[in-house]
Amino acid sequence: MVKEITTYQDYTSAINSSRKVLICFCAVYCAPCRKIGPSLDALQKEFQNKALIYKVDVSLVPRAMAEQNVEAMPCFRGFVGGKVVFANTGFNLLKIKEFLK
Repeated sequence: MVKEITTYQDYTSAINSSRKVLICFCAVYCAPCRKIGPSLDALQKEFQNKALIYKVDVSLVPRAMAEQNVEAMPCFRGFVGGKVVFANTGFNLLKIKEFLK
């Protein structure tokens, strides 16, 4: 299961991992965000040895949302060494898998 990040401190720690990191910015009130939950869990299993995947609830960590200019959800950011190297709004499985490889 994909881990939820609920604090800004956990967010900064996660994105600065030595591994690839995929962050899904979402919210409990976002129907598309809830719908992709099982797909995120499947990606976590498939890429567990290559990348870390997290969900950030924008209601709980608005500072992270603002830093990444999240304007619609779900919104994805991929990090390597703390730097954004992948950005996508909406759930595009092919693009996400390409980043996670």
